[in-house]
Amino acid sequence: MCTSIPISMQRLLGSKLYTKIFDNVKGRVSEIRVRLNHKIFVSAGGKFFKIDYEVTKEQIDNILCAATNNSVYALSDSMNNGYINYGKGIRIGIAGEAVMDKDKIHSIKNISSLVIRIPFEAKGCSDFLPTDRLVGRNVLIVSPPYGGKTTLLRDLTRRISDTGKNMVVIDERYELAGGQGVLDLGECTDIIQGMPKAMAYSNAVRALNPSYIVTDELMGEADLASISDIKRCGIGVIATIHAKNIAELKKSKENKQLFEVFNVFVTLSPEPRAGTVVEVVYA
Repeated sequence: MCTSIPISMQRLLGSKLYTKIFDNVKGRVSEIRVRLNHKIFVSAGGKFFKIDYEVTKEQIDNILCAATNNSVYALSDSMNNGYINYGKGIRIGIAGEAVMDKDKIHSIKNISSLVIRIPFEAKGCSDFLPTDRLVGRNVLIVSPPYGGKTTLLRDLTRRISDTGKNMVVIDERYELAGGQGVLDLGECTDIIQGMPKAMAYSNAVRALNPSYIVTDELMGEADLASISDIKRCGIGVIATIHAKNIAELKKSKENKQLFEVFNVFVTLSPEPRAGTVVEVVYA
């Protein structure tokens, strides 16, 4: 993990919350859940901790001010999509009351919950996948939440990139790459951040001549259609998706395209710890 992240977290949380959390939690902190008038829940080292301290509205407001440099409205578009990019790959999910303008979200008010996710590297965690069995194949990493799929995706991207393959990482929400140069995604990797996936896919294919396109959290018909188009262009795909296992994916007719695109499937589990490999299937 980037050594500057604890400093960033202290600035974000304020000294009181920072001390309450980091003095009472053992292991690398990956997620902090802050809820109005409720206890704090923290995920660290594959375990969950409850901090016996109730969060006030003032503290939530202070976190939002710190996350937006006192310009909450300047990040309204991002917030309307449910998150704030704090930098260094730290993403803050938000929950509150939506103010609608016809069929579009105008703003979010009365924010009552924040989910702070902190990325980290685990170099070598993908070593169980032989590189010579991956090059020229399309890889899908499958797991439920907290399974470690994004961490595995980072390391796998780094390893394939370092073989000389041109990788383009589509990092729509600034979480996968953690900002330019923050997390190591390999020496032959180009990063597109903050751009909607469909647009980024098109730009990457036309302008960056990738061997592989890498993206996190496939979701919906538009993503599935895009990766099918990428494959038809002769470009490899490495991606992740939320699901319990491959059998669960096969239950949905909408996922049929996944099995036409991908020919390596890696299933992870959060039990007994994040990153537990359940199965690897070479189709």
